[in-house]
Amino acid sequence: MQEYVIELSKYFIAFFIVLYTASCFYTFRYPVGEKHRGVFILQDLLMFLVQVLCFLNLSLVSGDFQYLFFFAFILIFLFATITMVSLIYENINRLLLNNMCMLLGIGLCIVSRLSFGKAIRQYVIVLVSLIFSLLVPYLLGKIRFFKKITWLYATLGIALLSTVLILGEVTHGSKISFSLGGITFQPSEFVKILFLFFLAGALWENVSFQRVVLTAIIAGAHVVILVVSKDLGSALIFFVGFVFVVFAATRNYLYLLAGLVGGGAASYLAYQLFDHVRVRVLAWQDPWKYIDNKGYQITQSLFAIGSGSWFGMGLLKGNPTTYQNYSYNCNGSFRVGDSKISCYHGSSHGQVSFQKSFAKSCNSSFANIGMSLDREAFQETLNDLLFNKDLPLTLNYAKSSAIVSESTPSAEMMQTSIGQGKTQITPMHLNMITCAIANDGVLMKPYVIDHVENDEGTVVKSFKASEYGRLMTEDESAILKQLMTDVVEEGTASKLRGLNYTAAGKTGSAEYNNIKGDSHAWFTGFAPAEDPEVCVTIIVEGAGSGGDYAVPIARRLFDAYFNQKE
Repeated sequence: MQEYVIELSKYFIAFFIVLYTASCFYTFRYPVGEKHRGVFILQDLLMFLVQVLCFLNLSLVSGDFQYLFFFAFILIFLFATITMVSLIYENINRLLLNNMCMLLGIGLCIVSRLSFGKAIRQYVIVLVSLIFSLLVPYLLGKIRFFKKITWLYATLGIALLSTVLILGEVTHGSKISFSLGGITFQPSEFVKILFLFFLAGALWENVSFQRVVLTAIIAGAHVVILVVSKDLGSALIFFVGFVFVVFAATRNYLYLLAGLVGGGAASYLAYQLFDHVRVRVLAWQDPWKYIDNKGYQITQSLFAIGSGSWFGMGLLKGNPTTYQNYSYNCNGSFRVGDSKISCYHGSSHGQVSFQKSFAKSCNSSFANIGMSLDREAFQETLNDLLFNKDLPLTLNYAKSSAIVSESTPSAEMMQTSIGQGKTQITPMHLNMITCAIANDGVLMKPYVIDHVENDEGTVVKSFKASEYGRLMTEDESAILKQLMTDVVEEGTASKLRGLNYTAAGKTGSAEYNNIKGDSHAWFTGFAPAEDPEVCVTIIVEGAGSGGDYAVPIARRLFDAYFNQKE
């Protein structure tokens, strides 16, 4: 029952949010009246239902019911806010108030999903903010002194921004803050409030052309200082704020048009003058080309959409911190820009976990995983598994190779993630890794000759197994053992299932040209799965799929070994 609730809740959450959004637009059809009151009550109900489902989902998935207690506090806060603000300020825009509460509730839910401790802290901040938001407008209305210091707001704002320009510390190429006594200040956040106070005061009773021009000059001074500081984000906010406040005060569409034209011209100029703006535009046009830097956030959002599809994975199931929470919707292929990875024979595996991705050899899922991995850590793992290194062998062998770096193109990264592309490994090396997995992570040095004896049968020299070192932790080995067992029990190596012994392994179909179906058949594994005694690694060149051609050979070898023991 619990699983049904968890799965269905995401669809109901999406439906309620869509219905809420539609109700917002519905209010514009009628003047303020009883119909609006009915819509606002409906919005309150939808807000409640969304919160209930979100926090119920969090509690059920995590098994931690502290989320439900937090939900109760959020609910009290939201409806107290709606009630108190509506009573104190009778002419409040109820639609804006509801929208603020709706977004605030969703925001607290998302923060809870990321960190419950941070959610509590954010709740306290919001609570304090509510008190100030209730008091400040009231005080501003009662204390008329604030209306008389309009030009002081402008002076303080320009002074604070100039201080940052002179004393500010460069962060990511911009001067946005400075330190004083060990405390870091970002004055632009405070100046935003002062700027709005200035605009409101300047245009309160005088909206003549001369006053608008004077206000524009002072507003322009704010923007210019921010541009010189290369704080272009804040500059944009100040500019847009100025344009819309002027339009709201004057109702003159010429000012709005002038603002749009001026903003467009300023954007073009910024594109020409600032390299980082130009790069961001290019990253927006082709994020895959700049996936490792400026396009990273855009591509990650596209991966999220690709993984979660229309309705997402559900709370606590996206962007997993552990492999157990991983989920991916496979439609048979994975694409980054012009590069595409397809599952073998174009198979579509649907919604897959990490375990199922491994068992079914889902190329699309592993390409998706590979593109999100830290490349330095990826390369370190390859090195730990003896890629690009000498092997502890006395026999002649070829060195395995796999290289991943920040400069690795996306297409190559995807191929490497599924063990293809420029990745090279010998059957011997793969068998050594398999043996280490079977041996709780410890690799033993391979040897060919057990002992040497003379013509009389006397042992002249014997060879014993010796430990090379640990390739992985015991826990990592246990995880891989289980994954390889699942490949046999419910995946591509099912021909080893139901025998008088248990087996574990991994199949592979390594394509070696662009002709569909041309691939080397691979299998590597061990038996018995619960207490390994023998490991085998098989490659059948040009045969096809590992499950069809390599696994049957492995079965014959396992059968021979266990029959001999009997």
